[in-house]
Amino acid sequence: MGVQERFIRTSQNAGNTLTVIWYEVHWYGSKAAKTRRMTKKIVRKPKDKHGYNLEALLKLAQPWEVCMVRDIEQELLPIRREATFIGKAIGQLNLIIRSERSQNAHWLQAIQLGRHNKLLGQRLVWCGCAE
Repeated sequence: MGVQERFIRTSQNAGNTLTVIWYEVHWYGSKAAKTRRMTKKIVRKPKDKHGYNLEALLKLAQPWEVCMVRDIEQELLPIRREATFIGKAIGQLNLIIRSERSQNAHWLQAIQLGRHNKLLGQRLVWCGCAE
């Protein structure tokens, strides 16, 4: 068994993600003939869960890995959950920032074109501030 972590910084829409992936390692070939090779097979995590099915992981683990796999997976569960919420929050903040930038650009364009008084009047009426 092996574990690999990845921090992926993606576009502003998707936010940032943290993934911790378990994989199964198989060795084949001969050490003597120097044809020894390794293959990694990723263990799939249920999409609707923050953690792996512990029974499935323990079936794949070697006897000496069982305690370590159980401990690591139990520690990773709250980290994955928190990373998911933080990623969603970052995504929402990026949407707000993008919205504010476009709104500011709209106002800047109106000021440059001399239409800011008209926009300001519309905004005052919309806010209920104008009488």
